[in-house]
Amino acid sequence: MKNYSIKIIGLFMMLTVISLSSCKKDIEAPPFIEPHFAMPAGAKLKTLAELKAFVGTGSKVIDSNWFVRATVVATDQSGNYYKDIVMQDSTGGIDVKMEKYSIYNDYPLGQVLFIDCKGLYVSYANGTVSMGYKGGTGIVTIPTILVDQHIFRDLYPGKVPAPVVLTSITCADQYINTLVEFHYVNFADAGSVFADPLNVLGGMTPRNFNDTLSATAIILRSSTYANFKNNLLPKGNGNIRGILTKYNTSWQFCIRDINDVWGFAPDPSLILKESFTASLGSFVPYSVTGDQVWAWTTYGATMSGYAGGVYTANEDWLISPVLDLTHHTNIKFSFQSAMNYGTAGQGMKVYYSTNYSGTGNPNAAAWTELTCTLSPGGWAFTSSGDIDLTSINNAHTYVAFKYVCGTVSSDVSTWELKNVLIKGTHL
Repeated sequence: MKNYSIKIIGLFMMLTVISLSSCKKDIEAPPFIEPHFAMPAGAKLKTLAELKAFVGTGSKVIDSNWFVRATVVATDQSGNYYKDIVMQDSTGGIDVKMEKYSIYNDYPLGQVLFIDCKGLYVSYANGTVSMGYKGGTGIVTIPTILVDQHIFRDLYPGKVPAPVVLTSITCADQYINTLVEFHYVNFADAGSVFADPLNVLGGMTPRNFNDTLSATAIILRSSTYANFKNNLLPKGNGNIRGILTKYNTSWQFCIRDINDVWGFAPDPSLILKESFTASLGSFVPYSVTGDQVWAWTTYGATMSGYAGGVYTANEDWLISPVLDLTHHTNIKFSFQSAMNYGTAGQGMKVYYSTNYSGTGNPNAAAWTELTCTLSPGGWAFTSSGDIDLTSINNAHTYVAFKYVCGTVSSDVSTWELKNVLIKGTHL
């Protein structure tokens, strides 16, 4: 009888395990539900430019049923921002202050947000507009209990808007609190840490960088709480990306993390190095005519007027960042090119300019053709040879590759570029 009872108990336990296993298999993970926000009836959608125009150079509590829609371009993930995020739409940007920690978990880069402005405080102070809550005589963070009543996610996080490339002389109020880039800059305090706790102004360490176009430097501000605070400011010249701000008449700048600083070359002889191994790097494409544009492929920077069985007339430029050629002599420019199709050597020319603005149609500037060796065809990567740039001696120089093609096969070639290098003897 005892053995029989044990067998019955064992059979019951086995059936229970099987039953639970079966139930476990039947349980499905809940589906991901993409957030969608619909504005309430009677609400009006305002652009950030309209909101800032309403506030002007003062501060106001918004008492109208207004919403704004913008994309997150900077968060507190690295610690360089604290209890705030930066958002921008097609008309500008704004800093949003809220009483939250690790905001990036809820509102990551690329997240589109709707903000119910009614009851919030928008303040212009020392050149920059911020949104938060009214506290005493000034702006404070939106209280934790009110954040979810004012800020709403829409869709999954997407792409962050492409940064606008600026120079020190093209900075303008329209770019405040938006994502921008500066190319070929250098730090006055190269070799020092980003944030020095003994050299703090308003919780941030000011460091100057300059793009050689202006005697007035831009101030990089980094928090002593940033996870890159002990990194050293790189030597040489390179690129920097981040959020442009302003304090009265002084342009200031905040990076989002250490990846926003790249391409610095400690070799003093190196002026520009771009291999095109993973992207177009610091070069900017500009399409004058045609549907095609310079793009990165695994072969390098690539351009063709042929796509989908159609030959399309094109004029497309691939333009370097601004170059300062005043600190070097014996300057040599070289690259490698490969081409195929069309007529051998057809469709590609190389130029330099000293009066290009850095943005817009390059045909608005004067360009001088450079003599070099180009690929004869058959996908043969060919060295350009050393192109002498020493005589240019200008602090505002661009080099560019210009592609042109027609609408018949003999006029349409495909070109690939890689290993662009400009070096000289540092003075």
